[in-house]
Amino acid sequence: MANKYGLSRDIPSGIKRAVRQACGYGCVICGAAIIDYEHVDPEYHEAREHNPNAIALLCPTHHAQCTRGFLSKDSVKQAMLSPVCKKHGYASEFFDIGRSHPKLVFAGMTFINTRIPVEVKGVPLIKTEQDEELGGPFRLSGNFYNSQGQPSLEILENEWRVISSNWDVEVAGGVITIRDTTGHISLAHLLASPHVTTRCSSG
Repeated sequence: MANKYGLSRDIPSGIKRAVRQACGYGCVICGAAIIDYEHVDPEYHEAREHNPNAIALLCPTHHAQCTRGFLSKDSVKQAMLSPVCKKHGYASEFFDIGRSHPKLVFAGMTFINTRIPVEVKGVPLIKTEQDEELGGPFRLSGNFYNSQGQPSLEILENEWRVISSNWDVEVAGGVITIRDTTGHISLAHLLASPHVTTRCSSG
């Protein structure tokens, strides 16, 4: 489907990456990491090109508010000047990890009922903890780094935060993919509730 100028709704991957980098990988309003792409100025129906400087990341809630006229384009444009993720240093969301003990698959190994399955120099890379209240979710925490040893993803009791200084972060299909450069995936994290699968690649 295209607009009156023949511009397809499909935004090229390079443009999407530039938008993600500019917005800090999350909604410019609230910082949520589950996002949609919104043409701000001009709006899509008047756009002749996919200009990364005119596209914002919005979470589904703020995207719906914008589409339905409950959030002005001016407010979105103002937020684009200082995205909340850039101010906080990360975009975040919560995992639905489930009530049963999570199964972790890391670097080809499967861990079941293991509180600290991976530890590096005395520091837990991944940690699971019992629910705080009976019947509550298990808690998953972890710290992941890119190929240069810099923090790229932090999980703190089921809240995951992707660091805004990453070269690229893409969240789609239940997978968080972090890239150091074009074609180099430093981390792919798949959540398949109630199981969590973490795959790392050194490219």
